[in-house]
Amino acid sequence: MSHNILIIDDDRTNVRLLEDRLTKESYTTYCTFDGKEGLLTLRDNNIDLIILDVEMPNMNGYTFLTTIKRADEKFKTIPVIVLTSHED
Repeated sequence: MSHNILIIDDDRTNVRLLEDRLTKESYTTYCTFDGKEGLLTLRDNNIDLIILDVEMPNMNGYTFLTTIKRADEKFKTIPVIVLTSHED
C-alpha cells in the first residue's frame, strides 16, 4: 500500500529532492509551491502526510496549518513535518 505525501514548498529544488527520494521509496507524492495550491491538493486527494515549508508566497505555512486544522475534522489527524530554513 502506497502512502500519499503532500509536499508544499516554494523552493523547487527542495521539492524535486524530496519528490525524488520519496518516489524511490514507493510513496506517491503531490507537489505544490504555496499554501493555496496545497489546500486544493489536500481537498482533492487522500493525503497521509504533509511536508510543509513555512515561508512561502500567497499563503505561508502557519496560515496553511491554521486553515486546515479549522477546515475539516479529517485534516486534523494528518501529520505535518515542517521543513524550513527559517531560524526561529
